[in-house]
Amino acid sequence: MKRRLIVLLLALGLSVALMIPAGAADLHEPHTDMTFDCDGIVTLHFVNNQTGGAASADIEVLLNGTTTVTDGPTKVLQNVQHYFINVDGGDTLTDASTGSLPGMLVLSDWECTPDKKK
Repeated sequence: MKRRLIVLLLALGLSVALMIPAGAADLHEPHTDMTFDCDGIVTLHFVNNQTGGAASADIEVLLNGTTTVTDGPTKVLQNVQHYFINVDGGDTLTDASTGSLPGMLVLSDWECTPDKKK
């Protein structure tokens, strides 16, 4: 009887552990240390996939290894959150993270808005 109870408790503990999302979503490594060929403003579009329905969370974007930009999601779906961050064309995207939000954070795309004054 004790053995059965122990097995049941272990199985229950494992199933609960599997339901708890993993820690923070850090930027997918191929997207770190990116520079952008843009003489103007660059709009970065980040997507955090596989969030498991978690509540919205801010993104922290590290630029040039020293500057942090924090902003909330632009769009929140059941398992995906979208972020649009504007940076200078000369900036380097060092890294990004969505703190405690689980999932996989990727730079989906970026767009350059040229400086019309030049």
